[in-house]
Amino acid sequence: MKFIETIVMFFIVLIAGASPAKAYTMLPPGTLILHVSIGDTGKPLAGAAITAFSDSSSVTGTTNTYGQCIMGNLNPGTYNVRIQAKGFEERTLRVDVVSKQVSMRTINLSSELVYTVHAHALVINTKSTSSSTEIPQKTVATLAGSDNLSKLLYTVPGAAQGPFGEVHFRGAHTEITYRIDGINIPSAVSGSFSDILDPQDIQSIDVLTGGYPAEYGNSLAGVVNITTRQHPEKEIGVKEGNFGTHSINFNVSGSKGAFTYALSGISSMTGRGLDTPVVNPLHDDLVKHSLFGTFSYMIDNNDRLSLLLYGGISQYQIPNTNTQQTAGVNDNQDESNDYETVLWHHYFRDDSDFVVSAYRRGSTLGYNGSPADLDGGTLTSPAYLNDVAESFLGYGAAAHYSNRVIKHNHIKAGVSYDYLTNRQNFYLEESPQSFPPFFDGHTSRGFEYGGYVQDELSYDPVTINAGLRYDSIDEFVTADQVSPRLGIAVKVFKTNSIHGYYGRFFQPAPFENIHVNSIPMFAQQNMSIPLQPERDNYFEVGDQQSIAGYLLAKLTWYYKLMTNVIDYNQLLNSNIYVPYNIQSGYTRGIEFSLQSRNVDGLSGQFNIAWEKSQGKGAITGGLFTVQPVPPGYFYFDHDQTYTSSAIINYDYRGFWSMLDVEYGSGLPYGYNTVTGNVNYLRVPPHAIAGLNIGYRFNRAFYLGKSDIELDIGNIMNTSYLINQQNGFNNTHWGSPRTIALLFKKYL
Repeated sequence: MKFIETIVMFFIVLIAGASPAKAYTMLPPGTLILHVSIGDTGKPLAGAAITAFSDSSSVTGTTNTYGQCIMGNLNPGTYNVRIQAKGFEERTLRVDVVSKQVSMRTINLSSELVYTVHAHALVINTKSTSSSTEIPQKTVATLAGSDNLSKLLYTVPGAAQGPFGEVHFRGAHTEITYRIDGINIPSAVSGSFSDILDPQDIQSIDVLTGGYPAEYGNSLAGVVNITTRQHPEKEIGVKEGNFGTHSINFNVSGSKGAFTYALSGISSMTGRGLDTPVVNPLHDDLVKHSLFGTFSYMIDNNDRLSLLLYGGISQYQIPNTNTQQTAGVNDNQDESNDYETVLWHHYFRDDSDFVVSAYRRGSTLGYNGSPADLDGGTLTSPAYLNDVAESFLGYGAAAHYSNRVIKHNHIKAGVSYDYLTNRQNFYLEESPQSFPPFFDGHTSRGFEYGGYVQDELSYDPVTINAGLRYDSIDEFVTADQVSPRLGIAVKVFKTNSIHGYYGRFFQPAPFENIHVNSIPMFAQQNMSIPLQPERDNYFEVGDQQSIAGYLLAKLTWYYKLMTNVIDYNQLLNSNIYVPYNIQSGYTRGIEFSLQSRNVDGLSGQFNIAWEKSQGKGAITGGLFTVQPVPPGYFYFDHDQTYTSSAIINYDYRGFWSMLDVEYGSGLPYGYNTVTGNVNYLRVPPHAIAGLNIGYRFNRAFYLGKSDIELDIGNIMNTSYLINQQNGFNNTHWGSPRTIALLFKKYL
């Protein structure tokens, strides 16, 4: 408590010592104030060109060192405001200027790494000591099948496809940190299929897969930084496709003075909701509804208050095998997910800023099995889940301080606190010839603490990012770790830089636990040892080269040593996953990527990766229908030797097309009851292509501005295995061809 009291007093002193900004009551009427920042960092963007134009007038300006631009004495009316900055996307928004009022707006600009219609040259970040990939808004909006977040993440170098939309970066499992507009959003309960955010609400995504600075902690299989889309226009869209696919969505936004808002929603259904244990989907319906909103208020020129809200519910049919379908198996899973975050952002006049955020995260999962599971099951699974109800509730707060006052230095520091609650009701109905029914209900509570300090020291041509992070947990186990992080980047030439990195990682096990001690069918396996946090030593070396301003090439090598590796296994015939530890392991690999800028409407990207990920030693935790005792090293079930993807995009006068290809050499499987070997075989490799084509009408059949597009996933209707039953997980097949027609109307 002494530590917490000290931190609270530090915040009080810091806030009290900050000089409040002068209010805008003295500004002339008809004043427009814009604050422009970089992505989700909150850092002001200086030198951005601002043009505000209406039918009768046009005014220009430039943002100052605080990212602010003030335009006074504007005539009342509606203005189109265009924001342009070299190396960033161009944004245009509509602002109503009212007589005798001061209007304020805040805008985030995302970096232009790959391509946009307005790109002149690719931007190379010669100071970066991390591995990052930008997924721009063009890819988010038009990638085939991009109505789920995982499809977008498969375009990242080294990203392997898992069942139910799982994403495995660089041979790691799915313990990914998601950040929305700079705020960490905890993951849902294990076994949840729902996305954290619908792609229609995403402006761009920056994915870190290695070289993490000290500000990132806990789940470090990858860090997905999402910048939400501020819809400049009101929209309504509909979608119709095969497998009984229907959806409707809307987006509205607006502003009044210093207040801005954006609200969106989607309702959809399909007969192909999850990856199935057979080629053709059986018992696979999905219905989901969600709402998302962002609200922002500029208190004054130095303070912004933001609110982010999300709520979604989903109903899944659990896919059947042919035998289960014949037996009448009717398993279902209901989910609800929501999060609410509030953020106060203060900009000091000395080019530094302070952010305080708080969140609430709720996630529930209800799995309902049926007695027919026993008839449609297997000899290794003589049981079914009659009922599982699991809920996660988390509260947290964080504070971050960023300072660029000292020349050549960018100093950051922050602290975080999380309170977690997990409730489970677990009912297992076993074969009467074997064991009696089993019920377990319990509530668990835990705490996580974190803090860091780091400095990016830059003396051209060398940049050093050094930091120290502390993490502590008090959950099923009590543990902590101090983690040093060090990255060095050297600008060899103006168009080339190399970097090296070393870091220690600390990853708590998922805060969930099924009491396995008392389950009769697992009593002999002694799998009740509390899960330990994973601890890693990570090394990385990389090179990036800009080629004539048209291409950006990256080559990265990485190596990670792990202890108490966290992985998951699938419970019986359900799709609920239970975490477990592997004593030790390693991952190593190499990645190459190539990105091109837009040339006469044509642009693209390509990547290929090789990796090897293996574990060794005792396996503790989890629920296994077979108990693997593998000798020596064995491949993790999410290891994929070769992974590759490519995108070709073309735009011309309102027409667009995007072709994408994803390749995987196959995940491992196999269990030898004699030798104990596991995962020594591979499913066949696969290559899947998708196509999205569309056209924007300005005046079409009196409908006004509108889009129509055709979306085709798995063009060749290739049947491919994602993974094969292996003692850890069951069999899952990838999606067959999907065809959808979309229409969007701008209001």
